[in-house]
Amino acid sequence: MKTFCVILTSFIFSNIFGQKNLHKNIYIEIKRINHVFTYDKNNEKIDKISNKTNRPHLILYLDSLGNIIQKVGYGKHHNADLKLLDFIEQNEFENGKIINTIKYITDYRKNIKTYYRTKYFYNDNKQLIKEKLLYYDKDSLLMQFDYEYDSSNNKIKTILNPTYYYQRTFDKEFKIKSLQQIYDNKLRWEYKYTYTDTTRIGDFKAYYNDGQDYTKKEIRIYKNGKLIEVEEKYIDKDGISSKTVLYYDKLGIIVRIDYFEAYSTNKIYKLKSFTKIKTKLCKKLTTELIKKINKVIYDE
Repeated sequence: MKTFCVILTSFIFSNIFGQKNLHKNIYIEIKRINHVFTYDKNNEKIDKISNKTNRPHLILYLDSLGNIIQKVGYGKHHNADLKLLDFIEQNEFENGKIINTIKYITDYRKNIKTYYRTKYFYNDNKQLIKEKLLYYDKDSLLMQFDYEYDSSNNKIKTILNPTYYYQRTFDKEFKIKSLQQIYDNKLRWEYKYTYTDTTRIGDFKAYYNDGQDYTKKEIRIYKNGKLIEVEEKYIDKDGISSKTVLYYDKLGIIVRIDYFEAYSTNKIYKLKSFTKIKTKLCKKLTTELIKKINKVIYDE
């Protein structure tokens, strides 16, 4: 894998937190390059693919610890031209902990403005306990997340408001056992997880009381400790099942992700899109850093 010394424009690395020479903190660059296949009305793949010029839709810049310093996105919802800047998101860290995020967005005439700020709050145990998403100009609150932990440092609650939250339980090996969504103080849905040496199986059940059966399974397959496949399939309800396959280079870094879909009527998976990952390094790799890079590329 090639090493590099980052040379970036002053526009992209403008000093938004009062940090001088922000680009000097960048040691890792990750480009995500998406390709989508075209299908006809009979769901047969046409010999045509998007993004033949291999332009990235997202570029991430990481520091020497694997923290995301900056994200740059290209292509907008109603204009997929990957030459068009969509957003810039920059993070500030202190003692390895994220403390501020500022997000810039553009319009369709390439004008850029500061839009959001996120502030992060920690307790005395250095656990993240609160995130506040604010409109930048007015400094007014858009959304807030609060977090709770158990005695083993597992995040057991993500709270949007007192009656709307996500709740998790863990086993003695710190593996997640269940995930529940509580809305209006009622259980809306849950995953229950079981494990083998190479798989994690999540059984999903919904409690919407609408007469529909949303039962499905999420199956994650691991090889040599690395995630290689994620499948989500409906058991009884008609719907679209999905499969994601991950590929790694000889260093153990993800280099490609394939996305498949299958209609429940035939269960035959077809490749719908794939993402190529190009990673450049200016930092000696460690096992921990490789794990962080892969988590940035594909967050489980």
